Amino acid sequence: MKKINRNRFFISLGTGFLSVAFLRNFNFESFRKKAVKDYPVKVEINPLSVSRNKPGENNVG
Repeated sequence: MKKINRNRFFISLGTGFLSVAFLRNFNFESFRKKAVKDYPVKVEINPLSVSRNKPGENNVG
């Protein structure tokens, strides 16, 4: 097993901690495009669909 010297170990450990802290606090929202979820959803009810609000009746017409 290859030995790593003490100074290099602490430098890489500190770099790892700083990169994790930076990535957790970085605002990635500014780089993304507007997604579909950002726009209002328009729903149209199909007039030929079967109504589920009337139990026991045959709604197919």
